[in-house]
Amino acid sequence: MTSRKNLEPLLIWLFASAVAVAVALSTRGQAFIDGHYIPVGNDSFYHARRILDLIADPSSLHQYDPLIHYPEGSLLIWPWGYAFLMSVLVRLGLALHLGTSAIAVLVHIPVVAFPLCLALVTLVCRQLRISLTGTAVALLATALIPMNRDLYGVGDVDHHFMEQMIVLGSLACGLAWLGRPESSARAAATGAVMGLAVCIHNGLFIIQFPIVAVLLWTWLHGRSLPRNTWVFATALIVGTTLAAAPSESFRQGTFEFYELSWFHVYFSTCVGAVCVFISRCARSPRNIVILAAGIVAMLVPVVSQLLLADKFLSVRVEGAEDIAEQQSLWSLATGTHGISGATSLYSLLVLLLPFAAIVCTYRIWKTQDAQRLLFWTTSLFGLALLSVMVRMHVFGTFALYLVWLAFLDELVAEGRMQASLARSTSALLFLAVCASAIPAFFTTRMPANDPYYALTSDIYPDLERECARAPGVVLSNLDDGNYVRYHTRCPIIANNFLLTAFHESKVREVRALLDTPASELAQRAPFVRYVLVHRQSLWSLRPDGGMQFTPAGDPANPDPKLIADLVQADPAHLPVGFRLVKELAFEKPSHVVYARVFAIEPPR
Repeated sequence: MTSRKNLEPLLIWLFASAVAVAVALSTRGQAFIDGHYIPVGNDSFYHARRILDLIADPSSLHQYDPLIHYPEGSLLIWPWGYAFLMSVLVRLGLALHLGTSAIAVLVHIPVVAFPLCLALVTLVCRQLRISLTGTAVALLATALIPMNRDLYGVGDVDHHFMEQMIVLGSLACGLAWLGRPESSARAAATGAVMGLAVCIHNGLFIIQFPIVAVLLWTWLHGRSLPRNTWVFATALIVGTTLAAAPSESFRQGTFEFYELSWFHVYFSTCVGAVCVFISRCARSPRNIVILAAGIVAMLVPVVSQLLLADKFLSVRVEGAEDIAEQQSLWSLATGTHGISGATSLYSLLVLLLPFAAIVCTYRIWKTQDAQRLLFWTTSLFGLALLSVMVRMHVFGTFALYLVWLAFLDELVAEGRMQASLARSTSALLFLAVCASAIPAFFTTRMPANDPYYALTSDIYPDLERECARAPGVVLSNLDDGNYVRYHTRCPIIANNFLLTAFHESKVREVRALLDTPASELAQRAPFVRYVLVHRQSLWSLRPDGGMQFTPAGDPANPDPKLIADLVQADPAHLPVGFRLVKELAFEKPSHVVYARVFAIEPPR
């Protein structure tokens, strides 16, 4: 009986993993162009560049890039751990002859990670004692939900897939610990996972919120906490310190949430101190006052960071307003594409999100079981983040279906629902995922999942050769910055790093230069050696939500002055100092130039 009990979830996981890998591999076309592999997504190009550089020089953690944000260069807002881990995996793949090149191995790592994500969902289901039917639905939903297809698709080497796995892993560890609160090993594992997480992405410190909220809630209700909470707190602080120690920002003594710095060690120390206090001191009016005063005092040093985080979440950072992942769920649902804009990412289950949040709130209020309380709190936290911004989907996508599956099983266990009805309802949840997943499965993706890169990719080999011959600053728009950085060794002025006041200043600088007449650019920015321009509005949204292609650009959305001047310029009469390196044009029904790269020759 025990053997069968363990075998059935394994078989379900194997089947769901096969489905997941098939779904992920269906995106292969987006990572392949002109006979070679490429990253997919704008940020993936920068991640790939950083990872490939680490493979070439494993001794460097590549935390400062002198070739972005010219002339200052910039410490990277992404911490060292993700790029370092990926470089190790790529080197291992090459050693095992799993690919013919580093990029060929790299683009397939997310696909290999997909079954591991499903394994973590299985662990969560096991800790929650979800039925086999519910587990099967949870795993297949994870495999099929459209957002996850993008997350684990070939070439999508952005760090988001690993963030999602850490969120699920920390939840699984927390459930395991609170399910057996006497286990110091499980307490240590929970703290270590949450602490080390920040070396993958510095924003992952927020996964500590649900566990500390649960412990506080339990304490305020007069229930005892695990005596080994100090083990969790110690592992959390030690794990965070170990994660931060190799960080350049940490070694420089900075205190910023957007860099892996002393902020993260401070935050984990505060969380650990709160957890130890409430585990050792009984609830009383006096201790509540002491705790409240302590928390207020702890918040004083981080107020400025919280305000900056709010600026990011409310999309008030200049340059971020046009980035798709910065949109809220509400803006997706009320945008040009309507409700389908949200369901195409999250499936029809997203329509039930408000009700799922109500279920979580209700169960938090009713349950006295710490393990279940952690699940409902984490789910509510994730749903709230998912609603605020597409970028935060890694924290809440799982809750779109797991909340309902866990709730159905609780109703059955309480005798308030027949098991057969729960299974039927679970099947309906699965169909709701399939209704959006099946069309997405058959959708053809363009290379890099960016129509502009697909159209301009032929220009980069020429720019690369020019940069190798005579390095110099490349002026391009923000989106093209990461492409230039991936393909060449030339500096760029700005890219899609959009978080700090410094980043905003570089955005304004690029926008001002792109609005400069071509005849005045050399005088205004003598440091610019190359200019990459292309039509900015080749595609526009039709009133029905479809895409309209306009070879000459959309007259209602004119190009900035510099781009218009250089795209339309007669090659025989270019502005003084400009040399045409490469031009791309549509030939039917007529010759229409849409992209060019120029070298600006210094005066003799």
